[in-house]
Amino acid sequence: IVLQGSYKRDTIEEMVYITPDGSKYLSEYPYWKQLDMERGLPLFQRLESEYRGFMREKTEFLNFYEDDTYLIYADMSSAHRSVEPTDFTLVIDVLDKETDEETSFDYHLSAVEDDIHFIMVEDVQRIDDNLKIMTSNVHDNGDQSIRVYTFDMDAETLLDDETVITATEPDENHSIDFVKLPGPDDYQPEEYAVISQVETEYVEMDDGMYMDEKLSRELFAYDFATGEVETFDPSEEWGKQPDVDLFDGSRLYVTEMEDHTLHVSIYNIADAATADAFKVDLPKGALNDSVADDSERMGVHDAMGDSVADDIAADDGMDDEAQKPNMTISHNRLLIYTPTVKPEQPASLFVVDTDTGDIVYEGNIVEKDSANDEDYTLSLHNLTLVQ
Repeated sequence: IVLQGSYKRDTIEEMVYITPDGSKYLSEYPYWKQLDMERGLPLFQRLESEYRGFMREKTEFLNFYEDDTYLIYADMSSAHRSVEPTDFTLVIDVLDKETDEETSFDYHLSAVEDDIHFIMVEDVQRIDDNLKIMTSNVHDNGDQSIRVYTFDMDAETLLDDETVITATEPDENHSIDFVKLPGPDDYQPEEYAVISQVETEYVEMDDGMYMDEKLSRELFAYDFATGEVETFDPSEEWGKQPDVDLFDGSRLYVTEMEDHTLHVSIYNIADAATADAFKVDLPKGALNDSVADDSERMGVHDAMGDSVADDIAADDGMDDEAQKPNMTISHNRLLIYTPTVKPEQPASLFVVDTDTGDIVYEGNIVEKDSANDEDYTLSLHNLTLVQ
């Protein structure tokens, strides 16, 4: 387990990475790594270590695809005239792991889309011998679209380019935005990409300020294998339009806190139905807004059967209206962790099997040197399960 967070004492704040072996601060990394903090994430570090030559000059952390045979990277480059980009080019790099052969090719997009103001790569997937690259596009008139480009990997040619979702900007008081739900924090194949389309109205208040009011939300699932797009409404199963928290590539997760119990509902996209729900009973106080002191170093501490877990369970510090903890999905595991850490008590970590709902790991972040009594705040914002 590797956590990424921001550590603050007095007026000094610094990014920190916490592992079972201890912690490492931003200032301890080489200068070139400090310029790109994404390179400190474990998955990116693994790629740099195993495929150093291929990873050279690759900076977009989410633009990778990896399976047992291929490592693929796609990025968008653009020429600039005045202050706005023009002449977009999709650049694709492929590493065959079995032969260690690298190939690169690019595709000029301006002939396809002349009214594009901005393009961003959203997803990269390989289906058999074809490569699919999904992009989000902002048009000159304010409209938005999601487009999928399909390439023949062997011939390095474009087979198809298709606009799969479009949205027209209503007026100056409304906006429609596409948000791709993040999948697992790795580069493994995914069956679907899920796009959330949100319509927002800007309402002027009495004081002249504007407030954003969400009017509607629609969910789309793009099937990479078939190229089909389905609009689905989980509210038909849940009785309301839920806030979808997590996506694992084929299933959506909705979570709700009730006292010290985390209720988890799962929606299976292929079946268009909810799967078995489960609940996780968390120790009282385990996810309250607190954690251990920092001092010089911290480390992930295995708390299974440890007295530390008993101390947490004895603390009834969590309010009835408990806030949700931070959560992520990785390798069919639901990872739950304390968002903010202070000296009052250890930060808690839980790993839950999404198939059974069982807690398979409990841990805490504990200080290794308690000599320093100064207050601090440790804000955790990313957790990775490295296998």
